Amino acid sequence: MREVPFNDFVKAPAAQRMRLDQALKRVVEGGWYILGKEGEAFESEFAGYLGVKHFVGMGNGLDALHASLLALAPRFGHRKQVITTPVSAFATTLAILQAGLEPVFADIDPATGNIDPTQVERKTGRGTAALLPVHLYGRDCGVEKLRELATSAGVLLIEDAAQAAGTLIGSPDGGKAGTRGDAGCFSFYPTKNLGTLGDGGGVATNDDAAAASIRTIRNYGEGAKYRHVVIGLNSRLDELHAAILRERLKTLDADNARRRGIAKTYCTRMTNSRIRVPEFDPCSNYHLFPVLCPERERLKQHLSVRGVQALIHYPALIPDQPALTGRFRLDDLPHARRWVAEVLSLPLRPNLDDEELDQVIDAVLSFR
Repeated sequence: MREVPFNDFVKAPAAQRMRLDQALKRVVEGGWYILGKEGEAFESEFAGYLGVKHFVGMGNGLDALHASLLALAPRFGHRKQVITTPVSAFATTLAILQAGLEPVFADIDPATGNIDPTQVERKTGRGTAALLPVHLYGRDCGVEKLRELATSAGVLLIEDAAQAAGTLIGSPDGGKAGTRGDAGCFSFYPTKNLGTLGDGGGVATNDDAAAASIRTIRNYGEGAKYRHVVIGLNSRLDELHAAILRERLKTLDADNARRRGIAKTYCTRMTNSRIRVPEFDPCSNYHLFPVLCPERERLKQHLSVRGVQALIHYPALIPDQPALTGRFRLDDLPHARRWVAEVLSLPLRPNLDDEELDQVIDAVLSFR
């Protein structure tokens, strides 16, 4: 029996390996490793791909969120609350806390796992400075509704698009995730659809002032050489990662199309009444493929015995994490609490071959 790993970084086409080798060689031979031509080129190319005026490369997705909040903070006035989701990677909330702001958690849509705009509206008040939704698992979080809400409430909108490179908004002909807010934040961690060989991230925006501020913040708060105008970060997308991302950006749409094809097959063939499979979404980049099962641990073990590795994204609510114990009310998040108790992610990657695909489906169908 073959093993079906959740991620398989070794299984890469020879042509892709050759392009990456050439990109790395180009940087090494160029002799410039930080804030150089590769970074500038990637920023321009990714901004063009997204359809925004600016993209600012940074060291990781957490710093992209943190810098966005710092750059936009002067517009918050005395307001400190940022409404976000309790179901995400901890970095989403960590960035809010690092910026000296207060996270407020809204419940999720039980059909998608994404933040529920109705619950966001209920929590929006005088103390609200910004909305920070997540395009969870690569699925549009309903950002158009959230943008309308932010506009009517006079608050800012920052998209956590860490999992959503290439996700479409509203329809297959819609714009890209990460482009509807005052800032859109991306991660290029290796597991992401657009990933590098380490950490990386950045911010997309159409706001000239925000882009300029984020560029200053990412480089020690330096406005000019040795002149530090704000308290900044050391968070720059280096030339090696930028060169890798330039190559991987070329195949992002094709990779996402393969992911959608696998997801559609899963949605069509996984007809096990014990497992809730999400409705197929032609706009998602399918960064992850989550299913829900009340007997999650037994299902996970069942799959493991059949050679299929499944992971949990995410096993606990963010406000339940030990670092935040006792800081937040948790009695109004019933859908989120049920989600983290039942969710399980199945393998879904562009290099998942048809034999592996059948093995995953057969393993799910045999669960009793």
